[in-house]
Amino acid sequence: MLCRGFQPPNPLTKLGPCEATHRWPQVLPGGAAVLFTASPTATGHDNSNIEAISLKTGQVEIVQRGGY
Repeated sequence: MLCRGFQPPNPLTKLGPCEATHRWPQVLPGGAAVLFTASPTATGHDNSNIEAISLKTGQVEIVQRGGY
């Protein structure tokens, strides 16, 4: 049951091909983008990427490959 006036959150990102999870979102200074970890597996993050999504355009860019 939802509380009166409560709106469920909308997902900020969509999983890409070969991605299992997006984790650890952090709003960047200025509030224009969110940094997060995109991982091909639900456990073990050695092959993950650090990515950023623009809150204005929704465009995603890889910031660092092989990191979390």
